[in-house]
Amino acid sequence: MISRSMALCTTVIGIAVLGLPWIGNSFAVTTAIAVLYLAYQALAWNLTGGLAGQFSLGNTIFIGAGAYTSTYLFLTFGLSPWFGLIAGALLAVVLAYLIGLLTFRLNLRGLYFAMVTLALAQMVQVLVENMPSLGGAYGLLIPVRGTSFAAFQFESRAAYYYIVLGMVTGAACLMTAIRRGRAGLMLDGLRENENAARAVGVPIVRNMQIAFGLSACLAAVGGTFIAQYTLFIDPKSTFAWTEAVYFLLPAVVGGSRHWWGPVIGAILLGVVSDGTQLLFGDSIKGLPQIIYGIVVIIVVMRTRVGIADWFLQQWHARQHAAQDTAPEKSRGAA
Repeated sequence: MISRSMALCTTVIGIAVLGLPWIGNSFAVTTAIAVLYLAYQALAWNLTGGLAGQFSLGNTIFIGAGAYTSTYLFLTFGLSPWFGLIAGALLAVVLAYLIGLLTFRLNLRGLYFAMVTLALAQMVQVLVENMPSLGGAYGLLIPVRGTSFAAFQFESRAAYYYIVLGMVTGAACLMTAIRRGRAGLMLDGLRENENAARAVGVPIVRNMQIAFGLSACLAAVGGTFIAQYTLFIDPKSTFAWTEAVYFLLPAVVGGSRHWWGPVIGAILLGVVSDGTQLLFGDSIKGLPQIIYGIVVIIVVMRTRVGIADWFLQQWHARQHAAQDTAPEKSRGAA
């Protein structure tokens, strides 16, 4: 009965998600795109922060690599943003490898890794602000050159919705494949006890580099998408430390052990952010941000491990309790 209900619920949700551009208004589609993009970047961050246990504050470097590479190639050489997407992803992987050499091989973990990645992101921001070829502090405006797939420009927002939905699906599948494979076991080991994992022969640095590289690749793809969607990029909004925190919060709030944790976190925080802004606007200055912060604090204090992981803990606890009471009931009946 439960499995049938779950299957029915999943089917209904799937139909609603796929049909949203046709049954919802423009505001609903715009909000959904923002939430899906937030979920995607949270999933990208989670490969390093959740699975590998390394709290990165530098994913904006890779988002910027994707956004600026594709935009620069499009504006300067007329190359398709789809080509720029690949180039930006490759650049992000190279940058992740170099950052990994600086941090993982020097055994920088935890707070030190977070501070180094944050400092590097701020350095990149200053560097880009002083590069006229990248628009400097004013950024780059992407001109509309007609609607075409090659130019990554579409007449309807529905196209962007389905693209980012596909990105989220791909990132979720990648995370699931890693967790269920040998790599997931090794990442679990080094996250829980790095010394014990090293003692049994787990290649610590290599696994961290791979997770960091995949995270960078996904983040860069998202950077290209958001640049083409908004048709504008600038250093402040791309590399700001607040953006780094914004993209990791869904994984912290929703849970980092399963793909649906960051997605749930993104939906909750996205709805709270847009909903409070819609309800209150600027009537009380700062109120939407205060409500947003209160929601984050309540969820973190109540669940400790995020919504998804907390839910699974409660589910397993009830299952074990039911199994323990079943023999007692059978003995009482006898």
